[in-house]
Amino acid sequence: MIGSRLAIRSAARSLLRKPALPIAVVAILSLGMAVTTAIFSVVNALMLRPLPYPESEKLVQIWSALPATGVMEGRVSYPRFEAYQAQTAAFAGLGAYWEQDFNLTGGSTPIRVIGARASATLFPLLGVTPVRGRLFTQDEDRPGGANVAVISERLWTTRFGSAPDIVGRSVSLDGVPVTVVGVLPASFAFGSADTDLWLPRVFEPGALPQALIRLGAGYLNVVGRLRPDADLARADSDLRAISERYRSEFASHRDAAHEPQLVRLSQQLRGETGRSLTILWVAAMLVFLIACANAGNLLLARHVSRRDELALHEAVGANRLQLVGMLTAECLLLAGVATIVGLLLAFGLLRAAAPLTSAAVPGFAAVRLDPVVLLSAFVALCLTLAVAGLLPAWLTTSRRTIAPPGMLRLSATATRGAARGRRLFAGAQVAVSFVLLVAAAQLFIALLELQRTDMGFEPSGALTMQLAPAAAKYPTLESQQQFYRAMEEQLAAIPGVSAVGAIQILPTIGDHRISFVVEGRPEPKPEERPLAQFSIATPGVFPAMEIALRRGRLPTEADRQGTPPVIVVNETFARRVFPGEDAVGRRLTFGPIPGSREIVGVVSDVRQQGPATEAVQGLYIPVAQFFARLPPMFLVVRAGVPPASLAPNVRQAAAKVDPDQPLAQVQSMESALRNALAVPRLRVWLVAVFAALGTLIAIAGVYSVISYVVAERTREFDIRLALGATPRSVAGLVLRATLAMTVGGLVAGAIAAFVGQGLIRRVLAETAPAGPALFLSVAGILLIANLLAAIPSSLRAARLRTARLLQSA
Repeated sequence: MIGSRLAIRSAARSLLRKPALPIAVVAILSLGMAVTTAIFSVVNALMLRPLPYPESEKLVQIWSALPATGVMEGRVSYPRFEAYQAQTAAFAGLGAYWEQDFNLTGGSTPIRVIGARASATLFPLLGVTPVRGRLFTQDEDRPGGANVAVISERLWTTRFGSAPDIVGRSVSLDGVPVTVVGVLPASFAFGSADTDLWLPRVFEPGALPQALIRLGAGYLNVVGRLRPDADLARADSDLRAISERYRSEFASHRDAAHEPQLVRLSQQLRGETGRSLTILWVAAMLVFLIACANAGNLLLARHVSRRDELALHEAVGANRLQLVGMLTAECLLLAGVATIVGLLLAFGLLRAAAPLTSAAVPGFAAVRLDPVVLLSAFVALCLTLAVAGLLPAWLTTSRRTIAPPGMLRLSATATRGAARGRRLFAGAQVAVSFVLLVAAAQLFIALLELQRTDMGFEPSGALTMQLAPAAAKYPTLESQQQFYRAMEEQLAAIPGVSAVGAIQILPTIGDHRISFVVEGRPEPKPEERPLAQFSIATPGVFPAMEIALRRGRLPTEADRQGTPPVIVVNETFARRVFPGEDAVGRRLTFGPIPGSREIVGVVSDVRQQGPATEAVQGLYIPVAQFFARLPPMFLVVRAGVPPASLAPNVRQAAAKVDPDQPLAQVQSMESALRNALAVPRLRVWLVAVFAALGTLIAIAGVYSVISYVVAERTREFDIRLALGATPRSVAGLVLRATLAMTVGGLVAGAIAAFVGQGLIRRVLAETAPAGPALFLSVAGILLIANLLAAIPSSLRAARLRTARLLQSA
């Protein structure tokens, strides 16, 4: 123990005598450690950990697919779910749920709670045990069952103050008294991570009419647990056989032609995110190994410059193992410091990434530097010692390297092949950095382009919020319509407000599709009917969102129940469905909905799924002519003042209409668009981090190679100076070697980036083509950075004193 302490103290004194190079080693290793640990923390949390359910590998997500229309992950209808549940032989059980938010009243202020309805089979299927109370019973899951709810531990804590008598307490949901029967553990997260409330009876989905439910309208998420002796192939065959029987029994149902689509739940939840993270982790490990190799080069250069010192140690009796131990102790100290700094940097990276990542990567909040991650950091430390410590120490203490002190060495100890390999290695790092910087610049330019994309409406100056009038308080469609009219009138009276409207689906927040048939044309088969995005809207939403009218007219207050049904379509719909024709005046029918609707207007396209997607054919149905209970709606308020300053006045005005009506998702339209750009922004951030790290490591690689060259050629430079060479010419030799390495790497990187443009754009879908200006800019940055990194070594070579000592002798 005492010997180890002395060795560490001796190593610390040795490193502090000339701290510049040790600081560079710590910087390189800590950066590599930080990025590798941060990426592995995310991979571990989102990919390697099993799902938090017993035997989670047996859980399967079941979709309803209609390949003819390109829909592969459609929701399952309730009749089909009943058929699967009653007839399956491959599943031990099936569960279903349907997202439905609720107005929770009775406290100090009403709130909108993210909730869902679930079948009584769902929670046992997932192996969930409540921390208080119980789960749903089969009787509560039948028509006419008791109104009960299971809440999350988060809601129990935040809304009810962890009241011990919460089980059995009655709460008001949408104006209906509901009894809380259980509290789910904080670790349980299913569906939306923010779901705080679960009710039984999935066949009561609020806005969807019972007639559509019985006709096979899809709205359920279905999860199944495979039997111990069943696999995914058997389950797929089982459900396809049930689907064939369903098709023959319910030929008139909307989903008669649908097929089951099975995906393991782990794959469904992780999806593309998991594959992207795996690629990032592999890239991070590669960067870390390069960092270790660079640190090893720097330490090798430092060891070579200490040949005389090592020779003295050998002369007084030290053997090779003792010399290796002395040099490795220094590396151990550097690697330990780098590990601590790297872990702190990794923690900082995760904290900095959280605001950018949470919206793009579900479950990111669970990422931690847990024991598994710390163990990986220890493994990385061992790898660092092996690559950057033991190997350089072993090479340096070779008999060919250590010579008696004072002996003049005129040749480099390394072979020409080894020196050429180091130069090629440094050039390769420059090439990789070039490709990464080009990709990062392309992504950044593409992100700017996305932010400037015309969305088909004007987001600035608009405030949005979601609300849903309680069914008990507004039981009829007419009472709901009156509620929205009163709400629009109150908000329009706020000073500065220029327009107010309501719409079912905001751009970037959701997407609803409906099949349609053009009246007067042959009716296609149900599975071949075209689809269109649709949204319910009040007349005021078009001026509130500044959606432009292209042809015809907009809906008005005169378009109400009892008047001819009308509809408004977008330009893409008019162009694709009626090419070369006038869409205004044509009529459409919609599946089981009775009657037809006349197209009275064509409006500008709105990119419903965000700026990175093209507009698809869409249509708008007037609220006053909707055929069923209204779903939750978004209010859009346009004003000449900043939207954030408008929020308090909006809440006061809404309370005048209904004090028990909560407003949810109150935000500016621009904030909603920023959330829609979370994934592109995350990609920019990640690629930028790798590009910056790759550039720093490339610069360090050039610096390490040049440092090694200077250390190896010390005697040669001494002799050149002694024979009359100027310090400037010696420094020029070093800079020319740097220039050759860098230019070679830049040429290779430019070729790789040019040839790989197709691959880059496939992996990073948002990237724009890279032009000559971008290539030249990146090349200039790397060239200048590498030449600056070589200046200390060139100056050190020019200041050698040995030649002057030889001349004076």
